[in-house]
Amino acid sequence: MSEFTKNEAVALTAELKDAMQLLLEKHGLKLANHHTTYGNVYRLKIEVSKPNVNDDGFDEGTREARDYRDMAGYYRLPVEALFTEFSSSGRRWRLMGLNPKARKYPVVAVDIRDGKEYKLTVEMVREALEAN
Repeated sequence: MSEFTKNEAVALTAELKDAMQLLLEKHGLKLANHHTTYGNVYRLKIEVSKPNVNDDGFDEGTREARDYRDMAGYYRLPVEALFTEFSSSGRRWRLMGLNPKARKYPVVAVDIRDGKEYKLTVEMVREALEAN
């Protein structure tokens, strides 16, 4: 029996995610997470979520946003800072949440200029929020 290679699994996953995206958008859903395994059998496990969009258009139902609300006090970050903009290192950021599994860079933020998501240190964000 022939096995799936890593390259085949990566290509197949990318195509399936693209195809699912149209269906999910049609139903107002989004792909929350996915996990693949391959070998004799290719498996794709997906998690789909229903966005919980606030008045400003941000999804409060993401894992990072929920973790931020639950754990901001532990990191000594203000809970009300979620989805706010701040300046640091000459850039403008939007605070999107926390990933507590990432010990060095647990803060999830989006660079306003390029729209890309980055991981930041708690100290950097705390200092920037205090300065704003």
